[in-house]
Amino acid sequence: MAFRASDEPKKRGREAAQNHRHAIHRKELKNKHLETFEPAYWGAIRACTVGLTLMLGVVVGAGIVIAEPPTEPGSQPVEDVSSGTALAEAIRTAATAEERQAAAAQLLQLEPGEGSPLAAAALVDAEKPHAREAVISALGEATTVPPELLPALLSGIPNTKAATDEGLSGVLRRYPASLLHAECRRQLNDADRSIEQRRMVMRALVQADGSIGTATIIAELLDHDDTKLTSEAVQQLAQLAAMQFEDVAAAKEWWNANRTLTEAQWLADVAERRLDQLKSAKKRNAELMAKLVDAHREFYLAASEEERAARLVNLLKEPMLELRLLGFDLIDAMVIDQKEVPQPARDELLRRLGDSNKNVRARAATLIGNLRIKQALPVLLDAMVTEESLKCRNAIINALGRLDDPAAITPLLEYVASDPDGSLSAAISALSQLARKGNLESDATQRVVDAIIAAYGHVEDAPIGIHIALLEAMGRVGAAAFRPLLIVATEAKFEEAIRVQAIAALANIDGEPTIERLRALLQDGNQAVRTASITGLGRNANTENDFARLARRSNPEVEANAQVQDTAWVAAKNVFERLSVETQRALTTNYEAHDEVTTRARRIGLIRLLKAQRASMQALSDAQKYQLNIQLAELLVAKNDAAAALTAYQEAANVVDASDTDATTALDAKIVELAFATNQTNEAMQYLSTVQGSDTTALRPRAGAVINNIVPRLIEQLSVAEDIDALNEIEKAAASLRSLASTVEGDIPPLQELDNRITTRRAELINAMLKKAMSDDTVPPTLSNFDPRFVLLQVHQELSMIYAVDASGATTRPATNERVLLAIAKQLKPDWTGYAADASPTDKQTAIDTLITP
Repeated sequence: MAFRASDEPKKRGREAAQNHRHAIHRKELKNKHLETFEPAYWGAIRACTVGLTLMLGVVVGAGIVIAEPPTEPGSQPVEDVSSGTALAEAIRTAATAEERQAAAAQLLQLEPGEGSPLAAAALVDAEKPHAREAVISALGEATTVPPELLPALLSGIPNTKAATDEGLSGVLRRYPASLLHAECRRQLNDADRSIEQRRMVMRALVQADGSIGTATIIAELLDHDDTKLTSEAVQQLAQLAAMQFEDVAAAKEWWNANRTLTEAQWLADVAERRLDQLKSAKKRNAELMAKLVDAHREFYLAASEEERAARLVNLLKEPMLELRLLGFDLIDAMVIDQKEVPQPARDELLRRLGDSNKNVRARAATLIGNLRIKQALPVLLDAMVTEESLKCRNAIINALGRLDDPAAITPLLEYVASDPDGSLSAAISALSQLARKGNLESDATQRVVDAIIAAYGHVEDAPIGIHIALLEAMGRVGAAAFRPLLIVATEAKFEEAIRVQAIAALANIDGEPTIERLRALLQDGNQAVRTASITGLGRNANTENDFARLARRSNPEVEANAQVQDTAWVAAKNVFERLSVETQRALTTNYEAHDEVTTRARRIGLIRLLKAQRASMQALSDAQKYQLNIQLAELLVAKNDAAAALTAYQEAANVVDASDTDATTALDAKIVELAFATNQTNEAMQYLSTVQGSDTTALRPRAGAVINNIVPRLIEQLSVAEDIDALNEIEKAAASLRSLASTVEGDIPPLQELDNRITTRRAELINAMLKKAMSDDTVPPTLSNFDPRFVLLQVHQELSMIYAVDASGATTRPATNERVLLAIAKQLKPDWTGYAADASPTDKQTAIDTLITP
């Protein structure tokens, strides 16, 4: 099979078929009425959209007119020419337009003195407008246009508000501009002609000629005394110049400023303004279309599930392209959201494969493939060979591959053998998708393999895209028969993209020859090739030596590119996961990188990989698991990752040998230290209490270190404690630490400081509550949460201040609510008798002192 240029006859045949189909579709659209779509305001939106589209067509159609070069004079053969009178009668009375036009053509071939008067009469025959149409059609096809007919062409324009005769503009453009301008000026200034007739002449002139000469003639009428004529002149000048004028004065002012332009300047200015109008019209059209699409989308989304199915089908049938595409968008969203697409919509997708728009056909094919619509197979196979658009054909072929139906293999193989223009890559890709590795029985796969190898035999003559597509297909199928071809394609003589794709395909073929080639490419001078070979080796290798190769490639001393280094380490970890658990454990201990920080980080990564493998962890004993977690924890501590280290130590505690007191003691101490280091005070103290409850001597060897590490953190927490609950937790922790400190000779200064801070903070909290109670004149119930001894101590202090005697013998009375303090005292110590209101200060102080007497 050779790769060749497109067959020209085949191409012409496709173009003819496509044109024929489009002509049929245009006829269908012309005859089809737009369906009314609820609610009613959408009809208005649609009307605006269609109206703007028509306006856009007018803008385009009213572009700068460049006169066609006149054809060289010549005469048509005159045979069986009837008399002029008979021909004129035939023009008026013949049954068909073809017969009337044929008679007009013969009439124009007569001598000017004989034929022209009769033709002119037909042009102005108001009773037989079809006679005028016949003459104009004949003039449009004639070799030359008789000058003497120009007056009749203009004066015979129907005296209506409708557009001028169809084809008239084309005929008028064939006349010399000077002749056309002179005749139009004469008729426009002819007082015997009605205002409506002159307005029609103005319109015909503007449609036929866009020059500044025409603008000059129109501008002359701005001073006419008839308002209808001046109004028409303003409109036609605006149309001619691509301008907007508010009134006659504005039109005059603009013309006076531009009347001296040269023809080239005039055309350039008009072209620029018309381009701006076109852009504006397109923008407005897009805005209206967007509103219409949004309205349909909202209408669809507001419907129930049952209603949506019907509305979705209606969208797919819509004459407007944008609404059909909206239907596809909605189905795309359903696919993404994994929602079921209703069967009627699936059926309509198959019918859209025959849509007149190639984008619709391509979208339909893609969705059919994504939805795996099995019944679409025969339709897709037929469309594969009849579709004229390359884009659509490739979408159809891709859909065949996604259907995953082996029945498509034989037709696809036949299609590939037919040497398809532009679709070979898509066909090979579809075949490889169907015969992907492990998907089909060997016989079907072998047929696909043979076809790919046959196509690859001509790849040197093909574009690089086909070369790469074939290599990609080989990798997807993964057959060993491809390996020799792929190894050759990895050689340095090929382009980088080809080598990289060949390596990726080779990596999908199992076996030692594959691994050997990938190892060799690790030293290649091309960075992309090295990266591809590293990734491939990471997918296939399973030995400690390959792990070492890839790990070395991740070191800066070996590989200069940082991205390649990272890829190499990822590949090394992939190989690590396939090694035996014994080898994995050895590597976590013995692996060395180029620096200490990297070594530590990578060992941590390897241990975590090992722990993530369930099978490997099940093969380890508890002692091995303990060692692994301790190793991980120590590495994390060195990395200052206390939270992760704590987790590792806790996992080690789950498998530690309880009889190994040295191990449990060291482990307990580490857990407590790290719990406090990570602000997990409650958990740490709970763990500490549990340890002490079972063995009070467990932490004695490290008691001093534990206390010195924990106390500063407790003091820090104490400084922000705002309630009794927080204080109680800290007091519990302090009690546990005092129990631990009892095993150490002498006082421990940090612990004494903690006790002092607790006493001070407790007094501060109680005093704050007392002051608030005295201010509010109420007894707060929260004081009962404190130890009554401490509260009474503060109450005693406050009451004592009331009756304190200074050096002069006088008592001081601060602003203290005595009543509230007495109520609190009696609540906390019900047997307290208090003191009489008229007692002396000394007697009152004696009574107050009994509050703190045991």
